[in-house]
Amino acid sequence: MITWRTTMHTEAQKTLFEEQGYLVVEKILSDEALTVCREEIERLHQVAADLEAKGDPAFGCFQREPFADQANRDDGLPVLRKIENTRTFSEVFRQLAANPSLMSVIQGLIGPDLLLFRSTLMLKPAFHGSSHGLHQDSAYWPMEPPTLVTVSIALNDATPENGCFKVIPGSHKWGMQEWGLIAREQGADLTDRKDVDQAEQIDVP
Repeated sequence: MITWRTTMHTEAQKTLFEEQGYLVVEKILSDEALTVCREEIERLHQVAADLEAKGDPAFGCFQREPFADQANRDDGLPVLRKIENTRTFSEVFRQLAANPSLMSVIQGLIGPDLLLFRSTLMLKPAFHGSSHGLHQDSAYWPMEPPTLVTVSIALNDATPENGCFKVIPGSHKWGMQEWGLIAREQGADLTDRKDVDQAEQIDVP
């Protein structure tokens, strides 16, 4: 997993990625680019509302928050947990997936031959709705060789207090594991597995 927080790619970073299973890269996008992304998310909420109202099958790419206190926001738009296939609905996010700075980092880690497998927006607000359970992406999207790299870009400040990423360093070396449901009710255990020491998690703000 890569989370964006140096745009400089070094062999030391590659070694860290291979050993720990994650890498934090800072300032990959400008503040202006982040603002554009946030504005685009608002537009996509309207797209979701329109598709749902028409009964369009494409609404299947928009998942409502299953544990939301209310179905719609105060402005009447749906409370969404995630949007799949964003490149289909948004030119902004299609271009983001091909961002040269982003591509440079990933190619430095796994080589030049890349394929975009999935483009998803996770929208769950802090302190509301579902928790995000522990999991390995490759276990849900198996492919050979298992060189799947997940890139996570926080469009808002993500802190330990409001729910930043958590990782277990080196857990990618465990091999493929079964993790069960990802969307979990607030306050529930992040995994049903008894062989995972959750105290090994570290915050990745």
